[in-house]
Amino acid sequence: MADTADSPEIYTPAYYNRIAELEGRHWWHLGMQDIALALLATEERRVYPRVLDAGCGPGGMMRWAETALGANEIHGVDVAPEALTYCKARNKNWQVREASVLNLPYPDDAFDLVISNDVVQHLPTDGGDARGINEMARVLAPRGALLLRTNSRLGMWQKSDAKDVDYQRYLRTEIVQKLEAAGLTVTRATYANFLGSLQESAGRLFRKPAHGRHHHHGAEGATPRSVYEGLQLRDTAKRHPVANRILLGLLQGEAKYLDRPGRSLPFGHTILAVAHKRG
Repeated sequence: MADTADSPEIYTPAYYNRIAELEGRHWWHLGMQDIALALLATEERRVYPRVLDAGCGPGGMMRWAETALGANEIHGVDVAPEALTYCKARNKNWQVREASVLNLPYPDDAFDLVISNDVVQHLPTDGGDARGINEMARVLAPRGALLLRTNSRLGMWQKSDAKDVDYQRYLRTEIVQKLEAAGLTVTRATYANFLGSLQESAGRLFRKPAHGRHHHHGAEGATPRSVYEGLQLRDTAKRHPVANRILLGLLQGEAKYLDRPGRSLPFGHTILAVAHKRG
């Protein structure tokens, strides 16, 4: 049974406080930020003053955009008002709105960088992911970049009877196709968490399903739903600091490898891509 202290009820202050805590020390959050930075570091453009986080949650990636990228105009949208309340308390300079990525409340060409982490897989399965990507492309300025992260079909073994799963998984080629269909030029696309995905796949073979809540950051009509394996916010850094350092080191190794143009990983349970708007 999941530890309820690790899985607070979704859309509550405790939930967002928990996520914000983990974003600052959990191997997954820190490692994925390092990989994202490595991908952007190989781009011709290095400065992104105006940034939108499409599905911002409690603001971890907005803070990253400030500290790692030097962005000075930070915007965020989310469908959960509780997340936005948390963001406003965290930084009064962030400009956040309650909105769906399917209908972004901004004019065309408004941002130099749009970040969207783990959002498109939760959009409606009737083409919602493509519509969301099109909206992100619309608000990008010419030569602006979209930094997209989503789930991979590879390395995530899942029971065939998991009927309540409310998200999609992708191949890297599928994400590239969706980005290109939105008129964007894809410069980087890779799988990530290569070794971690092997552990995850093996572990699920012997683990009983756990039910929890999952947050659709930025998804329209987002409601808590029971999902296979649920959302369990285990604090690995606090409970297993050595394991946390090892797992972070693995992701940092991936980031170091990816910090070269043209490099990609062939397998992993996450996909990251960078795509540019022509201009």
